[in-house]
Amino acid sequence: MSKVVQALPLDSSESKKRPYNRGDHANVCKKRMTNNKKSIEMDGDGVDLSVVFKAITQQWRVFFACLATALVLAVLACMLIPPRWSASATVRIGVIPSYGPAELPFGGPIEPVSEVEARVRLPDFAKGVFQEPALQGMTSADIALYRKTVKAVALRGTGLVTLNVAATSQDNARRVMEATVAWLQAAHDKKVQRATQQLRTRLQELNKQVANQQAELIHLKRNLGKEGQANTKKLGYEDLVAQDLIIRLEIELRALEKSRFAIQSLLLPPITYPTELVDQVTVGDKPYFPILRLFVMIAVIAGGMLGALLCLFFYQRRLAGVSSMARPTM
Repeated sequence: MSKVVQALPLDSSESKKRPYNRGDHANVCKKRMTNNKKSIEMDGDGVDLSVVFKAITQQWRVFFACLATALVLAVLACMLIPPRWSASATVRIGVIPSYGPAELPFGGPIEPVSEVEARVRLPDFAKGVFQEPALQGMTSADIALYRKTVKAVALRGTGLVTLNVAATSQDNARRVMEATVAWLQAAHDKKVQRATQQLRTRLQELNKQVANQQAELIHLKRNLGKEGQANTKKLGYEDLVAQDLIIRLEIELRALEKSRFAIQSLLLPPITYPTELVDQVTVGDKPYFPILRLFVMIAVIAGGMLGALLCLFFYQRRLAGVSSMARPTM
């Protein structure tokens, strides 16, 4: 009779002594890699934030090292970059004397505000500004900064223009702005002098024309014998022609006198005035650049982003190492 041998379960001590199975370890690693890969898959909007947080948590030393380095560089940059001070002033563009076809009193701006905005950007304007005695000894850095930052902004609906400049110190900013206003006033004064000289020349011509007209009227009236008041019934043809000529000359004389009065009015201060400074030059109490809090903000953002990217890089590199261990060896 055959005996039936029943298989007894292995003892726990015997199961622990079971030999290591490489296939089981590979399966565990593959499963772990699959879960990790799923966690970093793109969901359409970006990387899962939980994965980023997990990577930063595991590599927190790298993250804070990047953040601290960025902050130190930001503070050093603020200390090494030369400060820039801004200055501003408001000027009123003067009115230049001029007259139209009818030679009526008329005053126009010495220079349109749009041309003022373009003038201050010209290299010749900057060259003239730094020829002022008050700016002798300025460094090339100040000159380059002036050419880069000088600006004129027109206030709409007015004849006012705001000038803005920058310099490497508070005192230099004030001196540069005062020299800019002075040079602009000097340029406008030259235009006013030319226009005034043209008006004076025109006024002299009108004075001569008025004198000639008056002399001719006196001569014609003497020839008539009654100063233009004679009775037309007793006058001959030549006398009538002379009287008609007198009337025309009197009309022309009144027009010339009107033009002369208009030009004389143009030369009066109420109609024309020079370019002048409306308020005092204003210089900031603190440099407008560099700003420490702005640099710190940029450093926090840049350092945080760089640290997060490095943390993800090391995290993925670690996962790649786990996957290489999961490959079975032949």
